[in-house]
Amino acid sequence: MDTCISIVLDSNKILMIYKKRGLGKGLYNFPGGKIKSNEKGEECAIRELKEETGLIGEVAEYIGKITFIINDNRIEEMGIYLIKKFKGNIIETDEAIPMWINVNEIPYDKMWEDDKEWVPLVLAGYKIECKFYFSNNWEKFIGGSCKVI
Repeated sequence: MDTCISIVLDSNKILMIYKKRGLGKGLYNFPGGKIKSNEKGEECAIRELKEETGLIGEVAEYIGKITFIINDNRIEEMGIYLIKKFKGNIIETDEAIPMWINVNEIPYDKMWEDDKEWVPLVLAGYKIECKFYFSNNWEKFIGGSCKVI
């Protein structure tokens, strides 16, 4: 895996972030980032959650991966981790503004286009494997699909 993403659920709410800088700036997303060379995916999910939101989480389970193919030649894999136990309060950071959003009000129109393909499957309790294609530098979503595993 190259990157991790944390899906944090609390009853009927999901933790999202508004990206203030970096890849995805101006979009709503979930806490996550690059896995360090000495890290496991689960450790990345917990570290990125704390760095981007202030919450201290415990990984409940690995729920899948997304393979991104960028410009038909570069491949990145992202592990998806579900977190249901956490402590602390969310705080704004240099990178993100965290917020709790009702799962029925997720702003898909202000997110990466692939999110509307996989997020509903995860919220329905499925484990998934997806493959999505983007043009160079993530500028345009070309397509892709998910399968339940």
